[in-house]
Amino acid sequence: GVQTCALPIFGRTDDVAAPGDFIGRDIAGVSVLAVRQPGGATKVLLNSCAHRRARVTDAATGNAERLICPYHGWTYDCAGQLVAAPFMTSVPGFDLADHRLVELHAELWEGFIYASLSPERPEPVARRLAGFHADVVGRFAMADYVGVIHETMRWDCNWKNLIENFSESYHVPIAHRPTF
Repeated sequence: GVQTCALPIFGRTDDVAAPGDFIGRDIAGVSVLAVRQPGGATKVLLNSCAHRRARVTDAATGNAERLICPYHGWTYDCAGQLVAAPFMTSVPGFDLADHRLVELHAELWEGFIYASLSPERPEPVARRLAGFHADVVGRFAMADYVGVIHETMRWDCNWKNLIENFSESYHVPIAHRPTF
């Protein structure tokens, strides 16, 4: 069978340090939000309104007590529960409690936020990376790290060549002679 695995959402817990802090990222083309909860937990939610599936926010980062869909104004708390839906009180049987943003399976590991798009709970990242943690990561207390700069770059290139270039140092004394 297919193994369910967690995917990093390219975020760290220090990116969502205060209640209401959020980061928005795409995982395999699906927009998600990691949101710090008032009690300190971090939830990962689909960035998709329960009503018409519009993105609740286009912001990459921010802080909000409420997440408000720009299409019809449906308003969610930080946990993804619908708290207001304009003009819906007149709809027979409509109950705010029946509507919420979809919560994904999420895990925090060494300060990194992981999430899975799968409906099944994936094998825990901590278990999958136990050997890596014991042999390498554990001695660095990475959960306590705090980011000092965030930068996104878009390069019009073959990503495989780019990664290979950064992974070898053979070219450095020649191509980067002035800085070597």
